[in-house]
Amino acid sequence: MSDKQSAAVLNAMRRRASTAAGTPVHDGTYTVVMGDVRRTVRLRTQRDDARFAPGRQVASYLFGSDNVRDYKAFAFVTRDGQLHLWRRAAANAPSALVEAMATILGDPSAAARNFGLMSGVCGICNRKLTVPESIEAGIGPVCARKRGW
Repeated sequence: MSDKQSAAVLNAMRRRASTAAGTPVHDGTYTVVMGDVRRTVRLRTQRDDARFAPGRQVASYLFGSDNVRDYKAFAFVTRDGQLHLWRRAAANAPSALVEAMATILGDPSAAARNFGLMSGVCGICNRKLTVPESIEAGIGPVCARKRGW
């Protein structure tokens, strides 16, 4: 595939992700199941005094087996819920990852629920879920109240 074709595909994927967006997505860990492929993405807002991207929300994907440390940052998510892939990530970002982000931006509560069901921890604060209703929801009661889910 030529560079021009790659750029066209990437732009189409960005548009698809941003059209599903429109509202801010809370920091947390989200999983999207697409057939037999699972993509886990963590969204974190940088502290205002951070050296890199202060105050901006950074999207990172799980690339290893350690659900705490094996995340690689690849994009910003704007306050209105749009995805902006970084140039260095754009060349290597699989379409499944961009599709997963479109799903997360479109329905964050469902993606948080998937993460909680698969991991047994809250998709927002990463605390262990112990109540059956919380496990099924994928989010603890305190985080659910805070998010209005």
